[in-house]
Amino acid sequence: ASGTKDPMGADEKDAAIRLAYDFPWFTIGGFYVDGSVGGDLLGGNAASTVDYSRTGIDFQVEQGNLYIQGMYMDAKDDVYDPVNDVITGDQSNAAYYIQGFYVINAEGDTPIVPLLRYQSVESNDGNDSVDSIVANVTAYIRQNINVSLEYWKETSVPTGQAKNDRKTLLFNIVF
Repeated sequence: ASGTKDPMGADEKDAAIRLAYDFPWFTIGGFYVDGSVGGDLLGGNAASTVDYSRTGIDFQVEQGNLYIQGMYMDAKDDVYDPVNDVITGDQSNAAYYIQGFYVINAEGDTPIVPLLRYQSVESNDGNDSVDSIVANVTAYIRQNINVSLEYWKETSVPTGQAKNDRKTLLFNIVF
C-alpha cells in the first residue's frame, strides 16, 4: 500500500475489527480501526509517526423493498505539521449519515432504486461541519451496467464558506 501513497492501512501495525448481528429485518454493527502512518506519506519525514483511530456503529432496516441505513463514526487523529515534522496535538471529528432507498421492479428486467441521504461531516476538531443531502435514482440495466442521476447539495457549511451543489449523470460498467 505504501507505493500508492495511501496512508490508511500502509503499516503492518494497523488493526481493524467489525462485529455485526443480524435480526430477521434489522442489522446492527460496530467497528474499530487503529493505526499509524509515517510522516513521509503525509508530505513530511519518515521518522514521524502519525496515529489515527475510527470507532463507529451502523444499522440497516429492511422491510420488503424498503431499506433504511445509517452510520455514526468518531475519528481521532494526531495533527501533524509536515514542515516542522512534529505532532502539534490531536483532534476528534464525527461523521454520520442516514439514508433510505426503495427497490422498484426488484424482480424485473430493470430495477430502479431511488435514494435519499442526509449526511454530516465534522472537521477542525469538531468546530466546523458540513451537512448535505443527496437525492439519487439508479437504474440497473444489467447486473454489471447501471446509470445514475444524482443531486448533492450542502445545506450547512462553516461561516465564510459558500454552499456547493452538484448534479451528476453516471454510467457504470463493471467487468
